Amino acid sequence: MGDRTAPVSQLDFDYAVKLHAAWLAGMGHGEILDFSGRDLTFVDLSGHNLEHASLRGAKLALAEISKTNLAHADLREVDLSKATLRSCNLSLAKMGRAELAEARLQDIDARGTRLEQANLSHARLENVGFKAASLADASLSHATIERSILYNVNATGVRGRACTFTAGTTIDATRFTYARLEDTVFRNSRILECSFDEAYLQRMLIQGSQLEDNSFVRMHGEGMRFVSVIGRANDFTEADLTNAVIEKCSPRLSFDGANLTGVARFERLPTKLERFTRQFSMLQEG
Repeated sequence: MGDRTAPVSQLDFDYAVKLHAAWLAGMGHGEILDFSGRDLTFVDLSGHNLEHASLRGAKLALAEISKTNLAHADLREVDLSKATLRSCNLSLAKMGRAELAEARLQDIDARGTRLEQANLSHARLENVGFKAASLADASLSHATIERSILYNVNATGVRGRACTFTAGTTIDATRFTYARLEDTVFRNSRILECSFDEAYLQRMLIQGSQLEDNSFVRMHGEGMRFVSVIGRANDFTEADLTNAVIEKCSPRLSFDGANLTGVARFERLPTKLERFTRQFSMLQEG
């Protein structure tokens, strides 16, 4: 492969891919692809089967990668900052401490992907399927996540200041315990059976979303805003909602057990009976 400090050429990479394909097929002359720590800046990874390949610490900043199979690959500490990944398979890939700042991930299979302590700040994630994945202690600050699914994800300790979840994103059975999600926005999203216990959610906005069967026990939520939220059966025991704004929410959305000192407004959507009574009264007055 020549000088390991020099950028990898497309010719060398394509040759390694052929050996890797032979290794995947169990052929004796095959060899697992290993470009750990190498500079792949000038290499096109698109369309290749790199399952189980090792790219740990590789340099792929600004790369454009599409339709690549990276399942089970070792991508720990890889530099994918400002990169674009489309229609890629990252299932069960190891991506701890990966650098994905300002990256764009679109139509990604991230089942079982391990992104512990990864940096996804300012990244844009569209139609990403995180299922049984790990984002523990990762950074999502100022990231945008839309049309995506987070199911049974370990997001314990995640740092996501000013992160935005929007456009029909579903977060289900996900653990945000001890997470720091100050100033984060959940807009037009579904949040179901998640744990935000002892998380820091100050000034978070939840708007036009569904909130059901979640746990917010001892959550720090000073200044949170709930606007046009429907939901039920959430546990706010000992949650701090000091100076919160709770506006035009479903009557079934209860905040029992929370500290609601200094709530700015507590408006809610009227029940069907209240709407009928109001309409009847208006007809009577007319």
